[in-house]
Amino acid sequence: MNHSVKKVNMGVILCRHCNALIDTVDTNRIATFYGVCNQPECRQQRSATNASIRDVTKEE
Repeated sequence: MNHSVKKVNMGVILCRHCNALIDTVDTNRIATFYGVCNQPECRQQRSATNASIRDVTKEE
């Protein structure tokens, strides 16, 4: 009898712009992480967001 147990990843990585599922992550609890998917629209938004974050960081 095979007693193999399938491990379930409880963490997810979602696109911060379109909420698409990017990947799952092995975590000890339910967790949500945000990244940016490979869609051109999301990549363009990421570029605009990074520019504004850099501007704020330089001011501090």
